Amino acid sequence: AQAMVGRDVVLTVQKAAIEPGRVILDIRDLCVQNPRVESKKDVYDTSFSIREKEIVGIAGIEGNGQYELLQALMGLIPSTGSICLDGQDLTGMGIRERRRWISYVAQDRKISGSSQADSIEQNLIMTHHYRNKGLLGRFRVFGGKKCGRFSRDLIEKYQIVCAGAKAPLQSLSGGNQQKVIIGREFELDSRLLVLDQPVRGIDVGSIEYIHKKIIEMRNAGLACLLVSADLDELFSLADWILVMYRGKIVARKRPEETTKEEIGEYMLGVRADEAACDEVR
Repeated sequence: AQAMVGRDVVLTVQKAAIEPGRVILDIRDLCVQNPRVESKKDVYDTSFSIREKEIVGIAGIEGNGQYELLQALMGLIPSTGSICLDGQDLTGMGIRERRRWISYVAQDRKISGSSQADSIEQNLIMTHHYRNKGLLGRFRVFGGKKCGRFSRDLIEKYQIVCAGAKAPLQSLSGGNQQKVIIGREFELDSRLLVLDQPVRGIDVGSIEYIHKKIIEMRNAGLACLLVSADLDELFSLADWILVMYRGKIVARKRPEETTKEEIGEYMLGVRADEAACDEVR
């Protein structure tokens, strides 16, 4: 790792204990129907909450409902049950309305998280274009200078290595592309961060940087829902770990009170503690 980035890399995040605040995200009895098998659900009667200054991580072997859970939360697929965010009922809202409340880093940055052929600047102002009126000039048209200044500020703040804001996003390394997406989403002034595999496939230097940013956002008062296939990442970042198996949450553990081996047994379905997970925090 040191040879790759030219310095020592710390992948174990220093995370101070912090008292969580009020409930930000409250999901109750969320169900997602499998689109191909009528008798099967991808997510079964899932309930949990996340408070401000709290990171809740979801562990599980891929294909056990984590992806569908996030898709339902974002309004990308139909679901039943209720979703409340900071007292606002999102259940009947469309994707664009939900994005007014949620920052979202999709698991596939090239397909779902960005427009590769467009410029870094265009990618940075996505979603901000209808949430940030400061980017508009006369006649409600985007102000070129305002957008340029906004993108340059984010490039500097998030240490994005590039030839300039007008360069196409696809010209960047994977780590710098992810920094563009992270910067865009973290600057949205949302109450909830939804992160789906936020450091998959990027260099160790970028992983270290993004992990530190996630902790900064948590310490600043945001709630965070983190899905990761990497148990090291979950144990390092999460305040609570939920385990999904076959569409159900089968365990809820604090990282300091469990082990990777125990979480692995829940992931494989060797053990389950569904009764405990039905408790309302």
